[in-house]
Amino acid sequence: MGKLQDDVRIDKTLKEVIQMPTQADSAAADVATLKTDFNALLLKLKNAGLMK
Repeated sequence: MGKLQDDVRIDKTLKEVIQMPTQADSAAADVATLKTDFNALLLKLKNAGLMK
């Protein structure tokens, strides 16, 4: 979560709660693969509770 994790104004416990698994950089060469990569990102956001 980059800069958010470095922000000293945010409580340590909250930082742990809002973390989600790393999403690998997309190496998609076509739209279909990009769609798959994007859907994987959406799923990780949902599973982390950051999105409904």
